[in-house]
Amino acid sequence: MDMLLNGEHVILDVDHWFLLLGLIESSPEKETFWSEHREVARSHTEQLRSKVHTAEEMLARLETCNFFRMTQDSENTFTLILGSEIPKKFIRIFLEEFFSAMGVKAKIKENLAKLRVTVGKKEFGFNIISMFCHICSCKLSMDIVGLHS
Repeated sequence: MDMLLNGEHVILDVDHWFLLLGLIESSPEKETFWSEHREVARSHTEQLRSKVHTAEEMLARLETCNFFRMTQDSENTFTLILGSEIPKKFIRIFLEEFFSAMGVKAKIKENLAKLRVTVGKKEFGFNIISMFCHICSCKLSMDIVGLHS
């Protein structure tokens, strides 16, 4: 709601949403769109770093935005009910990129109008430290905070 109020989001009718996604898929420039969509998804990690701390919080946030309905199947497995096959690729790519940028291992399985998401049990904050240490090759830092992978 905060992003809607400050102008970062818009409300879009579902028919318009599906129409736009259909046009993207039929466009000769669709690969450009999907590439840029991946970049936008990764940029959301910076925007939401202080607000989203677990995969479940991210999924709940997207559910609030009405992208899907979510059921939690186990501690780390979720079913995202999309209601249509049309937005599946958009949501899958967003989640893959967001989770990857946050250092969260996620497995996303597609069904006709559902996505099944299984994520690691670690919270984002710990994965960020682990990812930073991996990038910087600072095993010593990982030993100090006890984050052996």
